[in-house]
This record gives sequence, C-alpha cells and structure tokens, in this order.
Amino acid sequence: PATRACRGLARRCRALHRAAGGAPVEFQTMAVRGRLNRQKIDLRLLCASIPGGNAWYNPEGRLAISNVSGSRAAQHRDQAAISVRVARGAPRSALLSLYPNGAWTVHGARSHKECVRVLRNFIARARRAGTRDGRPAIQYPQGLDVEGPVAVDLVKRDFALGVGLNIMKVIALLENVFPYEYEPEMHAALKVTPAPGSTVMVWHTGAVSVTVTGSKEKGSVEINREVEAAYKAVCGLIWDNIKGVANMSLYRDPGKKSRKK
Repeated sequence: PATRACRGLARRCRALHRAAGGAPVEFQTMAVRGRLNRQKIDLRLLCASIPGGNAWYNPEGRLAISNVSGSRAAQHRDQAAISVRVARGAPRSALLSLYPNGAWTVHGARSHKECVRVLRNFIARARRAGTRDGRPAIQYPQGLDVEGPVAVDLVKRDFALGVGLNIMKVIALLENVFPYEYEPEMHAALKVTPAPGSTVMVWHTGAVSVTVTGSKEKGSVEINREVEAAYKAVCGLIWDNIKGVANMSLYRDPGKKSRKK
C-alpha cells in the first residue's frame, strides 16, 4: 500500500510541480496607501452624503497612537471607511480608509489595477458628495485627485501545494537554510523568513501564504518579484524533497477507489 501511495503521490507532484515549481495562485490581496490633494476633509459629512452609501464614520478610529499629542493625535484617530467596488458590476469590494488630512489606505484589492479602479471609483463618488448648510465635505471637490506616489504596504498571496506536509520534517529541511519560527500553541503555521521583509507561512495541510511588505522605494512590480522569489526559495526546496516531507497519513491517491464495507 505504501508503494502504491508513493506512486500516486509522484504523479500528483509532477502534475502540480510544473516548470515553475508549484501550484498556481489561489488568492492574492494587497494594501496600498497614499494621499489626496486635500488637507482638510469633513469625514462625517462625507460618509453621510457620498453617493452609493456603504460608508462608515468612526470618530475614535482603530489606531492607538502613542507619543503623539494634541490635535495631531485626534486627527490620526479620526477616520472613515468606505466600501468600493473593485470594478463595475463586480460582486467583490475593497475597503478604503480615509483620514481628515487626506491620507488613505486601500485593503482587499487583488492587484495594482484593482487598487487604481478603487481609487478612481472613490474619487468619482466623492466629487458628487452633498453639502450641509452650503458647506461641502471636501473643498473644491471637482479638483479632487491623488497627490504624489502610491506606496504598496504589502502583497499577500495564498497557494495550495496539494500535498499534506509533516511540519517537523519541513523544519529539519529548512532550519539550516532560513530563519524560522514555529510555536504550535500560538499559531499552527511554520513561519519562514527567506529575506528581509518577506514571510512564508507553511501549514501541515500544504497551504502556503507568502507576504512581502512594501516601502516608498518599492513598486508593485518589484514586490511581486519578491513574492515569487520568496515562494520559489522556500517551496522550491520543499518540492525538491517532497517525498521526504510529505505526510502520507493526509494523502489519498485520487485514482484509487475506496472499498465499500
């Protein structure tokens, strides 16, 4: 039985491995940030009057900022969250967080193009926002636009190797190559750091998550290259030694029919 399972595993590995060394991307998400060309925005009025709704105003904010005093701390705690479609007619939305000083972040988009669409959609809606007592939420809304570069905060991709893994054997394989952390009582995944700013999470089910943090100097193309490099560095080594680290108790040969009792 073990020999038959190994033969089935080899067939499946060859099908999944391909030339690139791994399974295709199942899901990707990214976060970007930037600033609007307006320094003062009435978030409460904007959320109440922006066309399309799906906007929330939070005067407390989700950020706990220490060592920041006075109006600057209050300004950064004050924020609005606006749900924006990633494309016309798309069932999926991204979340745009907006601050009174014009700073914004977008979470939940799957590509740089989707981030651009979300920004364009939001700006088009914000230009049509209503007024209160003749006072608009944004001064000169028709000239509203993005100011300066758009920085990528992080890119996260999820993969499925399609083969269960023995985490202890994976650790033995990677421990002399990459820094790692494994605390199963805190988190079930093995955390591997192949390069500064890159993190690869490996689960015993064969799920893999690659996260790369960004900076002002990094563009979306460069970060995507770092994601691919991190995946190939860690998962390429796993694929080269897949028979030694695969958990056969989690593997079932899809070509073998189970016997009925």
